Amino acid sequence: MANPTGSWRYQILQDFAPQVAPLTLVADPDSLLTEEDLLQEIQARGFELIPFEDPLAFRFAYESKYRTRLLQGKLTDLVVVLRAETQELRTLPYDLLQAGRQLSFSLRDLFPNLSYPVIQALDRTDLDTLYQAQTKYKPEPLGDNTAKDIEVTNSCNACGYRLLICEESSLYILI
Repeated sequence: MANPTGSWRYQILQDFAPQVAPLTLVADPDSLLTEEDLLQEIQARGFELIPFEDPLAFRFAYESKYRTRLLQGKLTDLVVVLRAETQELRTLPYDLLQAGRQLSFSLRDLFPNLSYPVIQALDRTDLDTLYQAQTKYKPEPLGDNTAKDIEVTNSCNACGYRLLICEESSLYILI
């Protein structure tokens, strides 16, 4: 991964140091951990990810493959991924909640000053450019329209175009 510290992925990867905890529970409402480069780097660090979607299927996989290793103290870096908001982690089985550390990753956390609905609607390939712009300009909290303007501006700049924005008339000129 090129320039990992200047990437939104780096913010997530900081929490994936091997052998910190044998079990990690992650709330991932925006499916960030499914992004190919991020997933490959997490796995390269020795973590195994298992989704929590169907409680019965999860319990079978967990009991047959992981629980014995955890109880025997064998080193494992298991990540249980719940595609829901942080507060939904409490819906996981009690034994997991007691044994695992809890983390949460969302677009809302990575882009705290930009409009969450706008960020959710973007193509994932635009997140790198947007994260760099956010880091460079450090905007104050923005509403939906301003966040859209920033995304359009940065997308155009990334393509080699310049975008002039006339705020009074909402005129956009691509040059």
